[in-house]
Amino acid sequence: MQQTMIATEKFNPRSSLIAIITSVQERLKQLYAWSGNLTDAGSRWEADQFSERKTNGECSTCSGSPAMIDIDPRRMIASELSLKRGAVLLWAGTNCGPVEMMKQLSEVLGISYDRPLAEQDPLFIEILLYGYKKELLTYTHRSKLKQGFYRGCVNDVKFLRDSGTTSKGNLKAIDYFSGSVHCPDCSQSSHYDTECLSVTINGLTINETSRLSIQKLLLFVRDLIPPNKATVSLPILLELEERLLHLNKIGLSYLSPVYHANLEGSC
Repeated sequence: MQQTMIATEKFNPRSSLIAIITSVQERLKQLYAWSGNLTDAGSRWEADQFSERKTNGECSTCSGSPAMIDIDPRRMIASELSLKRGAVLLWAGTNCGPVEMMKQLSEVLGISYDRPLAEQDPLFIEILLYGYKKELLTYTHRSKLKQGFYRGCVNDVKFLRDSGTTSKGNLKAIDYFSGSVHCPDCSQSSHYDTECLSVTINGLTINETSRLSIQKLLLFVRDLIPPNKATVSLPILLELEERLLHLNKIGLSYLSPVYHANLEGSC
């Protein structure tokens, strides 16, 4: 069966962290669609078919109600990283106002900007998520002195969503940080269509590969690259490797913190 060419894009390590993470997820979907078309001549797979469904119509608790979808705070903080490295994923790799506010906030509360959040007061993570209104912060952004209360990254995403943003980057971020948070059953797992889970690469479904640690996912991708590099899927594999190497270098553990949280909760 003739394969559709996989689109490639030059990697920019200065991109925002959330843009790099979502680009890895997008390439994984492309890889699975390519593999599905290669092994099943009777199917025509598209990358979007390997996306997680935000709702689960088979759930007996919520019946897949869209009203159950909201901003999932578990997806927003990579506590294995420091603020400097991008622990607040929404703003990681950017130089916007909230970043400058977080620098000032960490000074006010005695939090190290350079140490992983997991090694510091866990209450600070709640503040990063939901804001701090006890003290007006003075900070400099774009050479201008400003003041304001830190409103929290959960509220920042809700603002972007409710303002009707049309920015592709913002829309990707909103989708990434959204999940089934009001249903106790749906919030414990992700949802893929059963049909797409029939496609495997080296015995793993996309549900399983997307939950691998960055290091294990990097090994998974490298195992798919033949020594002679003679494979049609090579460009997408090399792009995945490049991005995963970057994420591994900065110390990120998982593509989504919610996966890490679920794993920790099951131990």
